Amino acid sequence: MADAFARWLKGQRQARGLSMNALARKAGLRSHVHVSMLESDRANPSRAMVLKLAGALGLGAAATDEGLAAAGFAPQGAPTGALRYVTDPDAALIVEAYEGGTQNEREVLRELAARLREHQRARGIGGGAPEDNTDAGGGQ
Repeated sequence: MADAFARWLKGQRQARGLSMNALARKAGLRSHVHVSMLESDRANPSRAMVLKLAGALGLGAAATDEGLAAAGFAPQGAPTGALRYVTDPDAALIVEAYEGGTQNEREVLRELAARLREHQRARGIGGGAPEDNTDAGGGQ
């Protein structure tokens, strides 16, 4: 897959008439060596590097997504991690908060998960038998 990115980057750079030095400068890199290593398939780009190079090349969303795909990354705006499996908006918010949240936010979500597990056990679902059947008749 890295070979695909190397070809993509070199093609995009050459199509714009840029040297490796010029692209490196536009991307805020210290030297053309990183561009050279990427184009010769001797280094793999991070997602952030792909986005930085796409910006320096002045690419639109479609061309940037091609570069991301060539490097093995999901397109811009696509859900990543566990979020790509979540369809409910409220659940997606929880997953986003856990994956990208602060330590305090993740702790709040862990506490919520522990309460939900207790509730499920009490109802006899979620992998455990009810610990207290005194309310099994449905009264509350």
